[in-house]
Amino acid sequence: MYATSWETYRNEPWEAVNVHTEVRQSYAGWHDLVLQVSGGQIRYYIDGALFTEHGGVYYPETVQSVNFNLWFINGGLVGSSTPRDYVQQVDWFYHAKNEVVSPAEVLNRVNGYRSASTTWVDTVPAG
Repeated sequence: MYATSWETYRNEPWEAVNVHTEVRQSYAGWHDLVLQVSGGQIRYYIDGALFTEHGGVYYPETVQSVNFNLWFINGGLVGSSTPRDYVQQVDWFYHAKNEVVSPAEVLNRVNGYRSASTTWVDTVPAG
């Protein structure tokens, strides 16, 4: 698991001002990842347990976006002819604006949607 909080990123010329926390272990299977951004801290929880906290200059100063992606670093496959498969699966995404929600309460709310057979709710304003 590699959790990164960014102050600045630029590809050309390269500039990456960030802090990260990593743990090298298997996270095979489904897990819940909850982020709380409040009070000058970004808190990352995995399956309800605090994984790491980042703050200081890495705390967001502007409106943020959420992006699901896999990163392919330039030159990362050089010298390898072995095919690689990358799979990314997201079962659900929940966002609560201007509210700090505990990991347990996030699951409670998501399960409420599931119990009501609600498959999609979009409360983000357009534009």
